[in-house]
Amino acid sequence: MMPLIAVPCRRLQHGGEPGRSAQGVLVSYLAALSRVGAAAFLIPIQSSEAVLHALGVADGLLLVGGEGVGTVGRVGAGLSTVDEARDVAESALAKAAFEKGLPVLGICRGMQVLNVALGGRNAPISPSGPQTIRHANSWDDKTSYHHPVQLSAGSLLCRLVDGRASVPVNSAHSDAVHTVAPGFEPSAVAPDGIVEAMEFMRGAPFVGVQWHPEALVADGDQLALGLFQWLHDRAVMYRSRP
Repeated sequence: MMPLIAVPCRRLQHGGEPGRSAQGVLVSYLAALSRVGAAAFLIPIQSSEAVLHALGVADGLLLVGGEGVGTVGRVGAGLSTVDEARDVAESALAKAAFEKGLPVLGICRGMQVLNVALGGRNAPISPSGPQTIRHANSWDDKTSYHHPVQLSAGSLLCRLVDGRASVPVNSAHSDAVHTVAPGFEPSAVAPDGIVEAMEFMRGAPFVGVQWHPEALVADGDQLALGLFQWLHDRAVMYRSRP
């Protein structure tokens, strides 16, 4: 049976009308799940009790991109756009998934949610810092490769690309992981030292990436496809557990 992947929503402006909003996710995430044979169901931003009840039918969890994670677990200046209700709901989902052993793929903001929910800290990328590459590229340019990342030997990501040490990625983020949550290890690092991926190293099926693989799946990117296939396969394993 096709595995069922929970995908929390974000707020979207409705019909261009000020003061009205909707909830949803970008089609690219749903298309990526469909491509690997997984079914998606959306969880709107609600109370923690409601989103956790919805998670009960899921075989996996996909945390997607969007605005930055709020002030909890954040080092440095605040954000101009914060959705506190989304932060609370997604943090609750991440913690519950961890307790259940539910497989999770966190993308961009999703990786930052995972990190904060499980005890890490995030921080803005300072324009005056030691960074030597541009991370906050235009969202419209998300399908372009902007810089390489170095993959950790033996990591899931490294295995997904047949042992290659480095791969190119896209990049559209102004925040990044500052302190990796306990139990996680960086599995991809940009040339300027920014952590671009992390994996839970004690058996739980948790992976976070800072780039946007959903935007690269259509081009047949090996790592992008591999990440969504991994989520599918681990979700099948979760569903088949005794």
